[in-house]
Amino acid sequence: MTRKTTTTIHVLYWVLMLYQVQLTQQFTISPTTGWMAISHFLTSMALFYGLYLWVWPLFKKKAWTWLVVLLFVNTIAAFSFEYYLSIGMSLAVGFALPYTNYDPYIVHYYFKDYTPIIASALIYAYLQILQLNKQLKEQETAQKNAELAYLTYQFNPHLLLNMLNCLYNRSNKVSAKLGEHIEHVSELMQYAIRIPRNNRVLLSDEIQYLRSYTEVFRLRFEPHFYVAFDMHGDPLQYEIAPLLLLPIFENAFKHGDFSNPLQPIKIALHLRGNQLHLRGENFISPSPANGLSGGGLVNLKKRLQLIYPRRFKLRVQQTAQHYSIHLFIDLQNDIQWHPPLSVASL
Repeated sequence: MTRKTTTTIHVLYWVLMLYQVQLTQQFTISPTTGWMAISHFLTSMALFYGLYLWVWPLFKKKAWTWLVVLLFVNTIAAFSFEYYLSIGMSLAVGFALPYTNYDPYIVHYYFKDYTPIIASALIYAYLQILQLNKQLKEQETAQKNAELAYLTYQFNPHLLLNMLNCLYNRSNKVSAKLGEHIEHVSELMQYAIRIPRNNRVLLSDEIQYLRSYTEVFRLRFEPHFYVAFDMHGDPLQYEIAPLLLLPIFENAFKHGDFSNPLQPIKIALHLRGNQLHLRGENFISPSPANGLSGGGLVNLKKRLQLIYPRRFKLRVQQTAQHYSIHLFIDLQNDIQWHPPLSVASL
């Protein structure tokens, strides 16, 4: 849904309202009727946008109590605005009002017109449906592109995986440490090329992948590699989009200072109820690690918006020397109750 579509719908509605009010005809009846029509039209606009901008969005947050309270307050405020606006116009322009105070007739006169309330609700709902359809189409397009890329590049990873297996068998005769390194790289590739078509993996398998990814860097930079990765909660019952958390580790290893044992990179994953919280903290390295591509966090945010719309929060804090990131995801719709699949060994 574009801004042009939203603007067009709003303009058409108010043109229709102006036609309904028929200001010219109202003034031909009497000045009082004309100015009262203007007062009522301005009040309708105030009531419409008060509901559209502040009240109806509470539906998405399921804040029912606040919705009812603000609906009542906004309606009372709008019609009170019309009452005093009419008084101000009568004093400024010099026409006689058909009333002098709040009496039952006036209350009935104001509250008999529910058009702004109903129209704002319908227009808000319609635009939300358009927005939802747009997000669904984007998700479908992203899924199709991912499947196409998966089919296009599936051959090359399998070929490389077979070559790694060959190197692994030969490397043990040369260096056990080299063989261990190749083994971890091979496990990372196996995980990446065996992503299910439903674009979900067990959270426990994702965590094991991240541990293997961390181990590859440990083997590369040891003995000067200090990273603390802590896990709190039971990941066996949840699923998650594959490789979703990897950019946070990549960013920490690229820009973080992991050579200081007193200031290690700290990454912690907490599961409380259905909420996932991944926290990363590191001191910024004066010489970033080579071999890692950029743009990971930008892609992470795009994936989160497509896969977990309105179900995540990503907060980044950075100073000249310190960097921290917090990712919150609601996994309510990704609960599973089966054990993790075994990963085939080399």
